[in-house]
Amino acid sequence: MKSLITTPIFYTNGTPHIGHLYTLILADAVRAWKRICGHQTRLMTGTDEHGIKIQKKAKALGITPLQLCDKNSQLFRKLTAEAGIKADDFIRTTEERHHNTVKQIWTELHKRNYLEVGNHEGYYSVNDECFYVEKDLTAKENEDTNQIEYFTELGEKVNWITEQNYLFKFDDNIKKNVHDWINSDTNPISPEYMKNLMLKSLTESKSHLSVSRPKSRVKWGIDIPKIPGDIIKSDQTVYVWLDALFNYKTVNDGFGDFNGELVHIIGKDIAKFHCIYWPAFLSAAELDLPKKVIVHGHWTKDNLKMSKSIGNVVDPFDIIKENGINAVRSYLLSYGPQSSDSNFEVEKLVNFHDSVIIDGFINMFFRLTGKKVLDKLHIQLADIEFTPEDRELIENAKNYTQECIRELNDLNFSMNSIQGNALKSLIDLGNWYLNHNEFWRVKCEKRLSTIRYVIFELTRIISTILYPYCPEISTNILECLNVPTSEMTIKSLEEPFTRERFDINKEKRLKLFFKKINPKVK
Repeated sequence: MKSLITTPIFYTNGTPHIGHLYTLILADAVRAWKRICGHQTRLMTGTDEHGIKIQKKAKALGITPLQLCDKNSQLFRKLTAEAGIKADDFIRTTEERHHNTVKQIWTELHKRNYLEVGNHEGYYSVNDECFYVEKDLTAKENEDTNQIEYFTELGEKVNWITEQNYLFKFDDNIKKNVHDWINSDTNPISPEYMKNLMLKSLTESKSHLSVSRPKSRVKWGIDIPKIPGDIIKSDQTVYVWLDALFNYKTVNDGFGDFNGELVHIIGKDIAKFHCIYWPAFLSAAELDLPKKVIVHGHWTKDNLKMSKSIGNVVDPFDIIKENGINAVRSYLLSYGPQSSDSNFEVEKLVNFHDSVIIDGFINMFFRLTGKKVLDKLHIQLADIEFTPEDRELIENAKNYTQECIRELNDLNFSMNSIQGNALKSLIDLGNWYLNHNEFWRVKCEKRLSTIRYVIFELTRIISTILYPYCPEISTNILECLNVPTSEMTIKSLEEPFTRERFDINKEKRLKLFFKKINPKVK
């Protein structure tokens, strides 16, 4: 199985925020789990660099649109690197390779008679770069003019625009294809409530979608290729969303014969574009539709939408610098808005890292691998003798592991789910086992070897499950156990407590140290 896992390409009219970091980390976690399951994967991210918002922002700053894009695109590259994420491709929509893809797709859609010239009118949002119908807007009376004005959900005033554009024919056949895809047994859209919202939105979709903009209004974009016989009256640029969405094809084509199934990680604000427009364009071009679209919610702070005017914005670079990427990554995945909005709490981030990861998991392993006993830690399963109580614990561990696998197979990383409880239960189980057996009092080497084997195997299982959350910690622990990353597989999780031996790497263990963020956390 081959998978191309994608973030949306981030818009360069602004700088990175915590939501961008979360999307990057969630996408990388999906890649990590799919690799554990034996998939060949590629991960891509990048920046979306066309449209009227960038055109206006650059003008206000007194620079060119490309200068603005160059500056902010570099910040997104920097964030990806500081998050410890190695993307297989970082695309910019200003690159020639992408322009070529968009022009090829435009020509193909035109050839298939899905593009036609027509007049388009509606309430236009500059922020969303799309047209709205009146029922999706809020009407307010202007106290000065007594005129009715219309606003989006985010409070942006929209203006009525009438212009000649190219229109994409969103006919009944295309709508049926999109409907059947959304409703298919593979459940391509998650969470479930988002699938239902997209089905409702699809039924309300118009029969035509404007897919170009006059250059007199939007100069900063990809020029539409000249096609003989067209009756368009003005020079046009490609609609920014048609342009942006096909970045995924540009990247996939660049991987040659890899041709991975598409797995998109996106925020809920762009769900309509990825779950309705994107499969519609692909269907019209007779290209494969995405395998999965994971739609996450937004981060809030102090239970309010993050806003510079309020002063509650979380800077992703600062939060990584202050807490370390292991803590940030595991917290964002564990308590992030994968199914609904989540409130960002630094205290919870610190407590999770220090209490669960350090005190709970890592300390469980360290307690049995002190400096004095490292030379003795060569344990073979053939020499182990499990008691009935040991076997009962092993069965519980197997059950918790299966619960984790089920959730992770659904690409659900939330610690508020069954999987989260099961993972914590595995850690608690290991610590209970150590305390219950009072290993520090045990004199019988055979019994000590059994206790060590159980804990080392639990450590191996937990390290594998935790790999999507904190890959650096998991890799370091597995190196201490002399378990190569090639053995970090779904099969090793499905067949636990069968590993023939453990040989602790003394050198790796002596060098291993993990620091708490707050030493006072117990």
